[in-house]
Parts: sequence; C-alpha cells; structure tokens
Amino acid sequence: MTDKFEFQTKIRDKVVKYRKWKVKDKKKLLANTDNPLLTKEAMVFDCLEDKKIALSEDEFKYMLFKIREESISEKIKFKFECGSCSKPFDYDADLNEIMTPEFKDYGEIEYNGHIINIGSLRNREFYESTMNNIDDEDEKYLADFLFHIESYNDNEYTFETLNEKINDLDVDVFEKIFKAWEEMRFKIDNVKEVKCPSCGFEEFYEFDALPGFFPESWNR
Repeated sequence: MTDKFEFQTKIRDKVVKYRKWKVKDKKKLLANTDNPLLTKEAMVFDCLEDKKIALSEDEFKYMLFKIREESISEKIKFKFECGSCSKPFDYDADLNEIMTPEFKDYGEIEYNGHIINIGSLRNREFYESTMNNIDDEDEKYLADFLFHIESYNDNEYTFETLNEKINDLDVDVFEKIFKAWEEMRFKIDNVKEVKCPSCGFEEFYEFDALPGFFPESWNR
C-alpha cells in the first residue's frame, strides 16, 4: 500500500510533506528502542515523502514535533509550581505553542576579509554519519556550521579542509563569523511565558523535557 503524505510544513524555503504515524512505525520504534538510527527512521524519515532530505538536529526535532502533533491529539501535560504564590498547577500545552522555529534567511557572512556563503544541508548520509561520531557538543555544533558552508572566499572545500581553515582563524574573527551563523541557524524556541491560574503571576519556563510525548498505551 502506498503511503499518502497529506500534511506539509516549511523549513525555510523547503516544503516538507509528511504523514501521521502508522502502526508499523510504532512497532518499528518499540522493536528498536536501543537503536537510535532506526528510531529516527521510524519516527520521522519513514513518515516523509522525501526520505533522503538532510535535516539538522533541530530541523529533525521540529519534524518530530509536527508529526506528533498530527498523530496524537493529546496535549503535553506539565506540572508547575508558581514562583509567586507557590501553588502547584497543571498546564496542558500544544507542541506548536511551546516549540516554535526561529531563523534568518541563509546568505553571505563577510568579516575581515572572510566571505562565507551559507546554504542548506545537501548530503544526509554524510551529515548523519559524521554527527553520530562526534560526542563533544561544542564540536558537534561546529560541525553543523561547517556542513552549511557552500563556499569560502568563492572556493569550495571538503569538510576536512573547511575544518582546518576554521580552526586556524583568530578567535575574535571566528566569534564574529559564528555569531552571524547563529542568527541564521534553524533553532527551536522552547521558552514560553505561563500564567499561574491561582494568582495570575506570569513567568517563563523552558520546555526542555516533554513528559508523555508518547502515550502510555504504547508501552503496553
């Protein structure tokens, strides 16, 4: 049976078509909970029309949230304690309210004689194999930047050569360039303001953990 990809969203200028989770996806997930690669396939890439599309880690998370949003009607349930009156309260959240994408258009970064053109990821297999073999978060963050570089001073380089060139930059130059990249980078804003139902006090919460992302019934 051919899958129908009836939903779509945009990641920058790319239209990504996707479908809801099916029973076969749930079975694949539960059978491979100790295999991150197969888990990623089951939860996201198997559900995309273009299974070869390269997604950064935050783009992957965004698609995971979008698929979950269409597949499971239940909201994410949180328990908070008010920072003013100290009363506990429940907060039910839609993923599209607490996880919103942020980015600026890709373009050119120019600073102190360095001209770097930024573009979309192009090779999913190479990107994922490289990122999966990096344990240090700072190095992974840098690698993601390198994968988005289309040209450096009008020349194209291999990933390894780019890594050498970037590591040879003066620190102050690198930080200016990286700040410009950070503004372009696709990221998810998960800090939202929540109002206490008892006293009306509003404070910001970081939704870094998502309890009940998969229904309890999936474990039975």
